[in-house]
Amino acid sequence: MDGGDGVVSAEEKLKKLQEETEAWKKMAAAQLKEAASKNNKLREELKVVLEEKEKALANLRLQLSTEFKDRSGVLRDENKTLQSSVQTLKEEKVQLQLSHAEEIKNVTERITSVERVEYERQLREQEEAHQAALAKLEKSLQSKKEEVERLTGEVTALRQKVPVEDDLKELHELEAAEEAEKKGLLDVDTLQSELALLTEKWEREKEQAESLTQTVQELRYELQRQQEQTSMVQALLRQSESDQNNLQQRLASGQDEQHNLDKRYAAKVATLSKELALAMEKVQQLERQEHDLHERLTAANKDVDDLTEEAASREAALQSLLLSEGDRQRIHQLQTTVEEKTDEADSWRKKYYDLLEQSPSLRREADEEEQSIDKTPQQTTEEEHSFLTPGKTPLQSSKKNITAREAELEEREKALNFKEEEVHRKQLLVASAENKLNEARRQLSQQAALLTPQPVKPAPDTGASRPAAMTSTNTNSTGRMLPAWFAAARGSPKVKLFFSKPAYMVPMVALIFILFLLMMRVDTSPTPPG
Repeated sequence: MDGGDGVVSAEEKLKKLQEETEAWKKMAAAQLKEAASKNNKLREELKVVLEEKEKALANLRLQLSTEFKDRSGVLRDENKTLQSSVQTLKEEKVQLQLSHAEEIKNVTERITSVERVEYERQLREQEEAHQAALAKLEKSLQSKKEEVERLTGEVTALRQKVPVEDDLKELHELEAAEEAEKKGLLDVDTLQSELALLTEKWEREKEQAESLTQTVQELRYELQRQQEQTSMVQALLRQSESDQNNLQQRLASGQDEQHNLDKRYAAKVATLSKELALAMEKVQQLERQEHDLHERLTAANKDVDDLTEEAASREAALQSLLLSEGDRQRIHQLQTTVEEKTDEADSWRKKYYDLLEQSPSLRREADEEEQSIDKTPQQTTEEEHSFLTPGKTPLQSSKKNITAREAELEEREKALNFKEEEVHRKQLLVASAENKLNEARRQLSQQAALLTPQPVKPAPDTGASRPAAMTSTNTNSTGRMLPAWFAAARGSPKVKLFFSKPAYMVPMVALIFILFLLMMRVDTSPTPPG
C-alpha cells in the first residue's frame, strides 16, 4: 500500500509538474507575443522618427544648397561688375592723364602767345615813336627849305632895289649871304642824307613790323584754334566728370544693393538659425527618446537575463526530476560538446573573417550572399518559438542566434567603416571647396576696398583655421559675425553629421542593428510563470 501510495503520489507530482510546465509554456508564449507586439510598435515608432528626421535633414540640406548657389551667383555677378568698373576707372584715369598733359601744353602755348603779343605791342610803340621822330624831322626840313626860299627871295628883291653905288657893299653882303646860303644848303644836304638814312631805317623797321604783324596774325589764328581745342577738351572733361559722377552713383547704388543683400541674407541666416535650433531640439528629443529606448531595452535585457537564468534553473530542476543520473550525465556531455563545437565555430569564423579581409573579392561575394539570405517573418516566428520544441533548449537556441547575429553585426560594422571612409573623403572635398570660396571672397573684398572712397579692411580669411573634415567659423559669407551659440552648434560633431551627406546614416544604422539584436534577444527569451 505504501508503495502504491508512493507511485500515485509520484504520478500526481509528475502530472502536476507537467501541468505547471504546460501553463508556464503558455504563459511564456503569451509574454513572447506581447513582447513581439511591443517590439513591432517600437520599430514602427523608430521608423516614423527616422523618416521625420530624414525629411528635416533633406529640407535643411536643400535650403543650404540653394543658399550656397544663390550666394555664389551673387558673388560671381558682383565680381564681374567690380571688374568692369575697375576697367572703366582705369580707362578714365588714362584719359584724365592725357587731358591733363594736353591742358599743360595748352597753358604753355598760351603763355608763349601772350609773350609774343607783348613783344608785338612793344614793337608797335617803338614804330609809333619812330614815326613821330620822322615827322618831326620832316617838319624841321620843310621849315629850313621855306627859310632858304624866303632868304633867296629877299636877296633877289634887295638886288633890284639897292642902287648901283651900293653894289660893292651889296656884293660883300651877297657874298656873305651866299656863304650863309651855302652853309644852309650844306645843312639841308646833311638833313636830307639823315632823312634818307632814317627813311631807309624806317622802311626796314616797317618791313620787320609787317613780318611781325603777319606772325602775330598767324599766332592769333593758332591761339583761336587752340582755344577751340581747349573748349572741346573742356567739354570732354565735363562729360568725363559727368560719367564719373554717374559711375559713383552706380557704385553707391551697388553698395546699397549689397547692403540690402547683406540684410536679406542676414534675415535668411537668422531664419536658418532658428530652423537649426528647432532641428537641434528635435535631435535632442530624438536623443532623449533613444536614451529612453536604450534604458527600456537595458531593463528588458536584464529581465530577459533574469528570466533566462530562472528558466535554466527550472529546466535543470525539471530535468533532475524527469531524467535519471545517466541521462543527466549524457545531457551534460552533450552541452560540453556543444560548447566545444561553438568555440571551434568561433575560431573558424575568425579565420573566415581574416580571409575575407585579405581578399576583397571574397568579401563582396560574402556580402552578396548575406544580402540574398533574407529571413521571412514566418521563419523569424518559428525561430522565436523554437525553444518550445522538446529537442532544443532555450539556452542553446539563444546561443546560436547570438553567434549568428554577432557575425552579421561584424560584417555590417566593416561595411560601416568603409562608408565612414567615403564620408571622410567627401568631407575633405567639401572643406577644400569652402577654402576656395573663402579665397574668392577675400579677393572680392580687396577689390571692393580699392574702389571705395575710404579704405576698408578686408574680411579676415578663416579658411586656414578650419578642420579638414568640416569647417567651423564665426562669420557668414558676407563677413558678418554670427551668434556664439550658432558657431558652437556648427562646431559640434553632431551638427557636422547633419551638414555632410551620408554621415548621419552611420551611427543611426549601427544603432538600428544594436536595437534589432536586443529586440531579437528579448523575443527569443522565455519568461517563467509568476
